[in-house]
Amino acid sequence: MNYNEIEMVKELAKARAALTANKDAMDALLDEIKSSEMYMGLDKKFADAKERVDKLETDIRANIYTNALSGIKPDHPALGFRNKTDVSFDEEDAITWAISKNFHNLLQIQKTKFTKLAKSLVEAGQEVPGVAINTTPQPTIKTDLSEYLDD
Repeated sequence: MNYNEIEMVKELAKARAALTANKDAMDALLDEIKSSEMYMGLDKKFADAKERVDKLETDIRANIYTNALSGIKPDHPALGFRNKTDVSFDEEDAITWAISKNFHNLLQIQKTKFTKLAKSLVEAGQEVPGVAINTTPQPTIKTDLSEYLDD
C-alpha cells in the first residue's frame, strides 16, 4: 500500500467516525424530543386527527359510491366521482377475433392497445367475443378543502 492510500484510509476512518458520532447525537436529540410531554401531546393529537380524517374520507367515499350506483350525484362541489372502466378478456378469444378482423398488430397481445380498441368497439355497439366491460364509480374528494373551513 502506498503512502497516499494509507492517508486516504485514515481520513475515511475519521470521516466515518464523525458520521457515526453525528448520527448518534441526532438520534439522542430525537429520542429526547420524542419523550417530551409536548411531543407526546402533539403526537397523540396527530394520531387522533389522522384517524378522524381516515374515517371521514372512508365514510364519504362509501356514500358517494353508493349514491353513484343509484345515479345520484354529490351535492357538494368538493365531492364527485369519475367512472372507472375495466376491460377483461379471454386471450384465446381475443387472438381468434384479432385474426378474423385482420388486426395482426394486436397478436402480440399488447394488452393496453387491445383494451383500448376493445373498449371503443364495444362502446360503439360492436361485439368482441370474450370481452366484458365493467364500469364502476370512483369517489373523489378535493385535496384542498381550505375554502370550506369556518373562519
